Amino acid sequence: MTGYILAIVGILASAVGFYIAASFTLAQKQLLAATRLQAYLRHYGRLMTDYKADAIFSLGEAWEKEEQAIIQRGGSEEELKTLSNEKRKLWEQVGEAVKNPDVVPESMFASVTDMVSHVKKTDIPNMQDSLKVGRQNILTGLTFITDEEATYMGVYVAGNAIALKMGIIELMDGLVYLVARSVESQDAVDPKNFMAEFTKLLWRGMNVSRDYCKLQRECQIFTNHTVAKLTWRNIKQGSRINRR
Repeated sequence: MTGYILAIVGILASAVGFYIAASFTLAQKQLLAATRLQAYLRHYGRLMTDYKADAIFSLGEAWEKEEQAIIQRGGSEEELKTLSNEKRKLWEQVGEAVKNPDVVPESMFASVTDMVSHVKKTDIPNMQDSLKVGRQNILTGLTFITDEEATYMGVYVAGNAIALKMGIIELMDGLVYLVARSVESQDAVDPKNFMAEFTKLLWRGMNVSRDYCKLQRECQIFTNHTVAKLTWRNIKQGSRINRR
């Protein structure tokens, strides 16, 4: 009888030891992935500033704060969906309001206008090649974390990381398309000539900046902790951290 008890105790001790070791390994992966993600977010944040996209970023940032306010007071998914629809309606109104500088400041068009003004038709093939390389680098984890790395930080972070990654790619595609079409058409360098495309570009930019802010906040949760603290967190919460 004593032998059976000792055997059971031994099995339980082994299971606990394995769980602690797995939690420790996961904590190491989480900290490394969060550190890499934070570095990439800083890089893309600087790009937003360089391309004078601060106005769009601020709108996405405000949207993310409104979402967090709903979540923190225990709001429903329906409320979040309603908020998203409200933001989309805002951009649907851009096409009508764009001619009024008091409603839509010219600064919101500055980055695209400046870029197009320096592009020649002979530059378009190189832009398209650069786009292909940029897409591939993001998808393969050379200029962003991989999907596997994102899952180390839980399902919520993984979902937002994938959304941001695909959003950046869509934004790159849309920007190159808009620039190429503007140059090839030989129209005046003015986004107002391609309002439908430009409105979509702004909407994508707003979504990207919102997802960027979400990940920036989540990254700090991991990078502000040691491996030991993350290990204890994993032991208590498990590997699937689905908190918002």
